Amino acid sequence: DGAEASKVKRVMATALVKLYAEEHEIRELITLVETSDDIIPSDAEAVLIQKRQYACVAKLYERRKDEGKLLEIFSKVVDGDWADPLLPNPLPRVIDILNNCKDRMLVQRYGIWLVKHDPAAGLKLFIAKRGMKFDDALILRGIRAVDANLGEKYLEHLVLSRRNSEPALHTQLVNNYLDRMVASLDDPIVVDVWQTALATYTSRPSTSSPVLGSTHPQPFLVHLASSPTSEHLQTRIKLALFLQGSTGYDVPQVLERLEKEDEDGLFAFEKAIVHGKLGNHEPALTLLVRTIRDPTTAEAYCTLGGEVIPSKVAIAVSNKMELEPWGQLVASGGVTGSTILSAGRKTSVNGSTGGKGKVPVTEEKKKELLGILMKVYMKGGDDTAQETASLLNAQAKNLDVLDVLSS
Repeated sequence: DGAEASKVKRVMATALVKLYAEEHEIRELITLVETSDDIIPSDAEAVLIQKRQYACVAKLYERRKDEGKLLEIFSKVVDGDWADPLLPNPLPRVIDILNNCKDRMLVQRYGIWLVKHDPAAGLKLFIAKRGMKFDDALILRGIRAVDANLGEKYLEHLVLSRRNSEPALHTQLVNNYLDRMVASLDDPIVVDVWQTALATYTSRPSTSSPVLGSTHPQPFLVHLASSPTSEHLQTRIKLALFLQGSTGYDVPQVLERLEKEDEDGLFAFEKAIVHGKLGNHEPALTLLVRTIRDPTTAEAYCTLGGEVIPSKVAIAVSNKMELEPWGQLVASGGVTGSTILSAGRKTSVNGSTGGKGKVPVTEEKKKELLGILMKVYMKGGDDTAQETASLLNAQAKNLDVLDVLSS
């Protein structure tokens, strides 16, 4: 009957594979495995591997569209476990299979393998497979073990593009940026750039901001972004925007690190952001007013309920620096929940709803912050007399002058 005939055909086809392999009839063997659907794969595979006909094994499974087997075969050849002159470089085939593969576990397993052999292609693969849910931590470790810079790019992808809200990932990313900033302090050229950026800002007269198209004095971050383009500047802008936009990192730990490792006060702007996150408004405003001399940002801080970088500034700077995802992070109010880690407990963040838009700042909150700012201005004496008078004139209705004077 038909079933019996089919069985006979499978047995004969498989026996023929074994015969060609034994007799080393390679051309006939290739033709057979490329055209026959009757071969029993498991039986044929054993003899083909025994005879080291790995290209024929690949053709056997290619005809059957068995991606798992093909990846297993090609990876062994690339790793040097198998060698076959008919498979000189199957790595491009691996990349092609993975790019088109719908099996999540195969993509994850062999994608991590691919990172070891072609880090850029591996990173590109995982970024392209946005619809698949991977073990992000496992993949991140795999990429980092091969290339730390690519690992950071994948981490940025997870947090900024995939919107992964895991606090550990956010803290890792901040610490990556901080590692680079701290390392930059060992380079006299970079230190000079940071010192020059701060010195030219604090000593110059108020100017309008061409980036923002405004007549207000230029915010410090806009000024910093006009420094000579470099990898260090890119990282510092990323750090500032991420510190403001993310609500997932360990804020006290980051502040402690900034205070410990920035002895010369070059990163006062970043410290102000973190103080603002923790609700330490007077230290934040003191840094903005006395160290950086940025009244524009200080007054915006009060309007925004404790945010150092307004959305408009974030978008303008990120567009200029081609860092749009970081600017969008600030504009959207963050990608995590509306809490931050604070000494092991959760603390609400001013003005953020974790990506659902920003909470309007109450008039009471604005008044409180303007009162703190006025105190900071008055403590500055003659150095901030102009700002004190300007704030009194502009915000008299929101300030309890007697309360300020008695403080």
